[in-house]
Amino acid sequence: MWPVLRTRLAGSAAALSVLDEMVAEHSLIDPLLATVDQALDDEQLPLGDVIGELASTLRGHLDHEERDALPLIGATLTAAEWLGVMASLQPAPDLSELVPWLVDGLPANDAADVLAMFPPALAQRYRGEWQPWYNAVSRW
Repeated sequence: MWPVLRTRLAGSAAALSVLDEMVAEHSLIDPLLATVDQALDDEQLPLGDVIGELASTLRGHLDHEERDALPLIGATLTAAEWLGVMASLQPAPDLSELVPWLVDGLPANDAADVLAMFPPALAQRYRGEWQPWYNAVSRW
């Protein structure tokens, strides 16, 4: 999806800047995830501080992505292209956790809007398999 966006938005310095910012922000998240893993194994590392930094970085990135990057996707990709992107994710082993997490705690109308972005077969698996499993798992 990102190469298509870069090509189609090549004439917009502002749009390309947003895409560059997304890449830069992603490069900060993976090392923080690794640091959290390390802190979980090493009681000497301040787990709360590390998680706080990850949460802050991730929150800022997701806010930025929702505000600036998602509108670029909506304005650039056709509905068929977006569905193709979503369909390409189906084999990913963690969709059974990702999709329920995306809609966890959302008002029913918002959850329905999110699920409508996915191919019908994926939404059906969410309702029939993933949501019941997700709801049954204790997270705390």
